Amino acid sequence: FHCFGCGAGGNVFTFIMRMENLPFPDGVERLARRYGITLPERGDDDPAIRRREAFFRLNDKAAKFFQRYLWDAAEAEAGRTYLRERGISRATADHFLLGYSPGGGDVLARRLRDAGSDDPALGAPGRPLVLAQELGLVSERRGGNGHYDRFRARLMFPITDSAGRVVGFGSRSIPGTPSANADLPKYLNSPETPLYRKGSHLYGLSGARDAIRKSGRAVVVEGYFDVLA
Repeated sequence: FHCFGCGAGGNVFTFIMRMENLPFPDGVERLARRYGITLPERGDDDPAIRRREAFFRLNDKAAKFFQRYLWDAAEAEAGRTYLRERGISRATADHFLLGYSPGGGDVLARRLRDAGSDDPALGAPGRPLVLAQELGLVSERRGGNGHYDRFRARLMFPITDSAGRVVGFGSRSIPGTPSANADLPKYLNSPETPLYRKGSHLYGLSGARDAIRKSGRAVVVEGYFDVLA
């Protein structure tokens, strides 16, 4: 491709890297998935790549845990009720992977503590919590005596990259729950992490961009519920 206006040019890889704001390996993987091409395994001996993959695995585990908790836990009834009041259907909630974080202090932390036992890619016991802390999912207790969940009694909105992988989370407090305490923020997002850079990700874009391309039109709105609506 070549742009006669700005002079930019290159091949299919540089094109998708520029259009999707992706590093080269992610651009190759995205093209391979789109066209059904199987790539050889790469980076098994690269600690940085293994670490990045572990981050994605942990975020995926957390998103699935929150999603199951929203629909299965009695405690999450407040979240289900709030979605109904806002006119959000189960189908829409599932499409956007909405979830609910338990109100207990360390429910997710305990779940992730032994995540490596059934997923060797996450490493030895204890390592998943170290990675989860870097992802802003848990925080270390004062004195180093264990970890606690950063998101508690909140509706959870997984934030994805252009390939649809979970890079972080947004959350909203729910009326009538501890998260609605006046001293706590209504909205709480993941901090800046090795995967999540606030200025580089737009909620809902991964699911909307094909329609944006086809229609030649994009609608940008302010909040999570605006996107869902």
